This record gives sequence, structure tokens and C-alpha cells, in this order.
Amino acid sequence: NNRFRNNGIQIFLGDWEWDGRFCNGITITNNIIYNAPGDSGSYQSITFKGINSGTLLNEHNTIDVGFDQKAGVMSYSTGSANNNPDTAAFRNNIVYASDVANVDDDIHSNNLYYNSTGVPAVETGKITTDPLFVDRATGDYHLQSGSPARNAGANLGYTLDFDGVAIDSTPDMGAFQY
Repeated sequence: NNRFRNNGIQIFLGDWEWDGRFCNGITITNNIIYNAPGDSGSYQSITFKGINSGTLLNEHNTIDVGFDQKAGVMSYSTGSANNNPDTAAFRNNIVYASDVANVDDDIHSNNLYYNSTGVPAVETGKITTDPLFVDRATGDYHLQSGSPARNAGANLGYTLDFDGVAIDSTPDMGAFQY
């Protein structure tokens, strides 16, 4: 559970130069990754390079780096022999005003994308409407009672959200349960 604000590359695992450093068995969950409205900063929120094997999971994150930024999510660069995870999944996330890049090989399900580009054409449980955050301008990414992200996630076996609130069998999308 982390809160990342106004950084260059907020979560970067691997090796930029492909020098034989690899990431295996990685799970990124319950994170808030954002830029304050009007601020610049992050241009890649979640980046993995050099995924040799194992799993790569991006689940229950809330990402809002701003539409003018480069990539809200960049799981790994395709086309490289160094990138061949056994399982790569992007599930139960909220992506707001951000670009989704280089995640074509991931398993996508139950994500909410609002005012975002690069969104997968086909995805089980995909929602593309406003997630109705409590107060995006102040960085409060909790969900309002009428949020379409409520009870719209897949049960992935997690028990607690970002705040330590219990996750039931019909979880919400994003880092916070209502």
C-alpha cells in the first residue's frame, strides 16, 4: 500500500538497459498513483522491464497521472526475448485520465478506464464511465456511494484494501473499498 505523487517513473522494476536483471513473481496491489491536477510529474506509473518468468500482477490500483502524461501503465516492452512472464494480469484497477501502453499481452479484466487512451478493445467486466471519486482535486480517491466501480471487481482473494478495510466476495475496483 503506497501513495505515489508527481514522480517521474513511479514504480519501475527491472533494468532499463537489459543487462540481465530480471523481475520474477511480482504483485503490485493497493496503490494510489497520481499527479495533482495541473501538476506534471509522472510519465510512467508502473513499468516492468526484464520480466523473465513467473507472474506479473497489477491489481486493485488507482492510477491518475493526467491525460497529458505519456503512460499511466506500461507493464513491459513487447517484442523482447527478455519479456516473457508466465502470467501477466491487469485486474480490478481504476485508470483515470491516463494512457494505457504496452499491456496487450496482459490478461485484462474488471478495470475501469475513464477519459483514458490505449484502453483494450475487449475486456471482461470493463467499465468506461466516471468512477465518482470523493474528491479527485485533493487526492481523495475513495469511491462515492453511486460509483460504478462498487461491487464490480473480480474476487482475486485479497482480504484488505489500502485503508485496511475488509474486501468481501464482490470487491470494488481500485485501491479503496466503499
